[in-house]
Amino acid sequence: MPAGQNHHYLPQSYQRGWKGGGDRVHVYQWRHDRLVCAPKSTRSTGGRDGLYYIPMAPPDERDHMEEVFWRKVDQWGADGLQALRDGGSGAMAPVHLERLAIWLLSLELRNPRKIVQIELKAKTHVLELCSEKGYDAFRKPHHPVAFEDFRAALDQPGLTEHGAYCLQSLVLNTPIRKRLVTMDWQVVTLTNAEPLLTSDIPLIRYRGLKHDDGLMLLALSPVEFLAIFNLGSIDMKRSIELNIRDGVFVEAMNKFVVRHKLDYVYGVDDSQMDFVRRHWAISETRNA
Repeated sequence: MPAGQNHHYLPQSYQRGWKGGGDRVHVYQWRHDRLVCAPKSTRSTGGRDGLYYIPMAPPDERDHMEEVFWRKVDQWGADGLQALRDGGSGAMAPVHLERLAIWLLSLELRNPRKIVQIELKAKTHVLELCSEKGYDAFRKPHHPVAFEDFRAALDQPGLTEHGAYCLQSLVLNTPIRKRLVTMDWQVVTLTNAEPLLTSDIPLIRYRGLKHDDGLMLLALSPVEFLAIFNLGSIDMKRSIELNIRDGVFVEAMNKFVVRHKLDYVYGVDDSQMDFVRRHWAISETRNA
């Protein structure tokens, strides 16, 4: 795969939940100093060129993240969501629920905003190792001979090898994955509510997962969302139901995804333009 290949940080399979009756999703984005909404193919949105390409890796490993790791994780997500819809989490084998948890963590970690943070820490760590042990002790056979060339190569577009390793380790985080599996998983279907929006950073996490009111939410389509919560002293299922009935839950979810988006917000049509515009301005200030 060429280094400039478009890599989706928002899986196309996830975007398709907003296709409605057509073959495209409606994409809200800021263009030419104004908010616009237009139907687009899932191929043309939610991606960045060469985002996961590893230029300093051996040739047969440079596409590992996109061609192997994400392909496997995204298949786990698609299979897990289908099983969840069919029978609920109680009918799923623990290994399949864990794989779905890995996919959820990937949605939180694989976007360009997080990649910048992960890469900064990875490069700092690598340079510290080179300083402590000497470059010759750190250097791999496929690395440049001179440290100056290696250091310059760290700033190439894409991922460093250590950055790719760190990203995979974070996505496969065992303690968080195990914690998620102990929680209750529900797919909630809405009736008589505003359509759910989503964005290119779609996962909502409220409080720590160990708290009684810890909560993870993910819109799956305009009329359904995944809720993951604890079965503790707070009846989170009833709390969600009451907030949906009172008309505040969907609005809160929609506000969150618009305010935390990176580049794109997704809907089933352009009818929520006023709502997105109102909260997009807040997100632009927040991310400045």
